[in-house]
Amino acid sequence: MSLFTILQRRFAPPVPDRVRDAFTMLQFAHLQSQIPLLYLSLILLVLSATMAAGNALAPVLRFGVPLAVSLFSLYRILVWTKRARGQVSPEQARKLIRGMIVISGVIGSVCSFWCVSSWLATDSADKAYFALFMAMGSLSTAYCLSTVRLGALINLGVGMPPMIVLMLVSGERMNLAAASSMVVAITFLLRMIQQQHSQLVALLELQHGMTVLADTDPLTSLANRRAIYARLDAIVSESEAPAPTLLLLDLDGFKLVNDTHGHAVGDEVLRQVAARFRDACDARCLVVRLGGDEFAVLIPQESGLTHKQVSIALLSSLVQPIIVDGLQLRIGASSGAATLGKDADSIDALFIEADRALYRAKAHGRARAYLDRLPSGASEALAS
Repeated sequence: MSLFTILQRRFAPPVPDRVRDAFTMLQFAHLQSQIPLLYLSLILLVLSATMAAGNALAPVLRFGVPLAVSLFSLYRILVWTKRARGQVSPEQARKLIRGMIVISGVIGSVCSFWCVSSWLATDSADKAYFALFMAMGSLSTAYCLSTVRLGALINLGVGMPPMIVLMLVSGERMNLAAASSMVVAITFLLRMIQQQHSQLVALLELQHGMTVLADTDPLTSLANRRAIYARLDAIVSESEAPAPTLLLLDLDGFKLVNDTHGHAVGDEVLRQVAARFRDACDARCLVVRLGGDEFAVLIPQESGLTHKQVSIALLSSLVQPIIVDGLQLRIGASSGAATLGKDADSIDALFIEADRALYRAKAHGRARAYLDRLPSGASEALAS
């Protein structure tokens, strides 16, 4: 395990997995808006500090370091301005954030070295200016990196302590007072960063929970109609996305169970059927309860599964009777399928074509699977 990973786990406790990507993208969006301004302020700050350095510093420290920092900052402004126009994945965003933490830490270390060297080389009357420059740079950097706690902590750690120590050991009354004020400012900033992090995580968890609730069927805990439409919308929006197959299922014999034994038993049957369907499906498939005794499975092309294979698995899962309160209940199902781009050109048309195939299956004796637009008699009897 790398030192960076250890520090990240120690000082930036991981966000829960279910909101990790959302939090990463929020961090990246914050950096996109803040980092160019941060580098611009750093350039102005370094140039101002160079003017105050005077002739006491060696040329390489007085001009070389500030010029290098300014040119590098200008380059980073161009890089982040270009990134603002592009799209990145959560994994790419995490990589860029890690790079930003390292780069900002290196720049902070260089600036800290420069300010300490300037403090030691200049007259006592001018020393306080370099402490002021370093404090302004470190605090503003930590504020801009506030959503990335490890980055903010590293910059405060490499920038502030050296100058605070120099001010404390100087023995001068104003330096002691200024160092104490810096400690107070750092304490409040760290507290703000911690509170902001906790609030963002709580907000994202709440948002995720509301999304899950909106996309989940309350009776069976399967995905609902809204969820499958959202998944299909996402696929349609990607022009090169592989075309999925929609499999619709309708339970055979459920109405009789519901009418004979009541809705409580019917609800338990639906829960058990949902569990069997979930267990019978590949993890890449989306199993959905559309409502009543209607179910659906979205089969992605990349799964390599055919509608026939999935239908066999689903209908076979219902061969064993469902037991509710000592009752042995037999439930079957019929299915129909349609493929986006082949059988239908839109989401609504996909449901219509799959529904037609489903009713063809029911019309030919139930417990069958159909793919619409096949030649007559091309159905498969999968269970009896």
